[in-house]
Amino acid sequence: MLFVSPSAVEVERVEKLCELATCPTLMLNPRLEDVAIVGIGYAGRQLRTRFLNNIESCYYLRPIENISVFRSYPGEWQIWREVEEEFQLIAEQPTKPMGDEIDTILYGVQVNRIPLTLLIRLERENQVFSPVCKDFYAL
Repeated sequence: MLFVSPSAVEVERVEKLCELATCPTLMLNPRLEDVAIVGIGYAGRQLRTRFLNNIESCYYLRPIENISVFRSYPGEWQIWREVEEEFQLIAEQPTKPMGDEIDTILYGVQVNRIPLTLLIRLERENQVFSPVCKDFYAL
């Protein structure tokens, strides 16, 4: 089954069709997580738990200001930062980074949530990273 650019307005219909599917389902450019439509309350959380969080992204590329979030299955989620017209890898993790988590990685807010092994690897590879994090872990 193939869905082309399904939107948040269609999320319930897409969910029902996926439940009934007897074959693999593929979604191209899904836009199923519009908070204004899906909601942020109980119903929105239930929908995310029940359906949206169970979708496996095989290929994902989303530019956000001077960074990009990228994934190519089965690889990890990556955050790339644009520095002097080039992109440099600054973080990899097994789960999709979202919202505050991206800020934490980029700007060192709540640095205690960033794995020390990631910081050490980034230091060894001479990757760009927030000096706040390096000072915190005294690398």
